[in-house]
Amino acid sequence: GPTADVLIDSSGGGKTVLVVGDSHANFWRQGFTAYAQEKGFTVVFVTKLSCPWMDIPALAPQSQDTLFDCQERLWDPAIEAAKEFTPAVTVLASRSVLSRDLLVDGKTIYADQPGWADVVAAGTQKALAQIAPFTNKIVIIEPMPETTTSMLDCLSTGANPASCDQAVDVKTGTQEFEAITRAIAANNPNVLSVSLDDLICPDDVCPAEVNGIATHRDNQHLTWDYAEAIMPQVDALFAKQGAPLS
Repeated sequence: GPTADVLIDSSGGGKTVLVVGDSHANFWRQGFTAYAQEKGFTVVFVTKLSCPWMDIPALAPQSQDTLFDCQERLWDPAIEAAKEFTPAVTVLASRSVLSRDLLVDGKTIYADQPGWADVVAAGTQKALAQIAPFTNKIVIIEPMPETTTSMLDCLSTGANPASCDQAVDVKTGTQEFEAITRAIAANNPNVLSVSLDDLICPDDVCPAEVNGIATHRDNQHLTWDYAEAIMPQVDALFAKQGAPLS
C-alpha cells in the first residue's frame, strides 16, 4: 500500500527502539525482534521499500518526472511512532538516498552531480530536526558495503564459500553521504553516524558465508539470519558511541 509497514513487538518490554527506513531497515526485522526479546526492550519498525527517510525530492523508482512522496509514505508514520513511543534510540537506515534520483528546479540530479550533496544535507538536517524532540539518541546507519554481484549466486552453485567472497564495490554517493552524516554527528551529541563496514566486510572484503550462514541475499542486502547473528556486535558498536540498544 501507499503507507508505511509498521511492526510493533512489545514482548520484550522495557525501553523502546524505533527503526525507520527502506529495505535496508527492513532486513533487520528478525534480528532486532529476537534481540529485543532476549535483552528486554520493545522494537517498533516503520519501513517503506525504496523510501529515503530524509526530506528530499526523490523521484519514484523507474520514473523521470514523478516524485515518490516518502513524507507521506514513510516519514509521517515514523514521526507518529516517535511521538507515541518516545524511543530511547531511533535507528535510521537508507540506501534509497543513493539510488533515487532527485528532482530539483525541474532538473534531475544524480548522486555524483553538483548540488546533490547540498540537497541531501538539507533534507537530512530537516528530518533529524523533526524527529529529535521525540527520541533520545538517533543512530544513522551509514550505507552498507556492497558487492558487484550477488555472492549468493556463487554459493548456490555449491562452490567453496571462501571462493565466493567479494571485494567491496563503493556505490556512487556513499562517501558524500557519509561526510554529511558524520559532520552532523560531530556537532550533535545525540546523533551518531555508525559504519558497519568493518564488521560486515573487514579489510574491504565481504565474506559470502560466516559460521555457515550466508551473509547477503543479493549484492546489497544482508540475509535475515546473518543480520540476526551480528546483533550483539551491532549493539556493541552503538553502545561504544553512547546509544546501547539493551
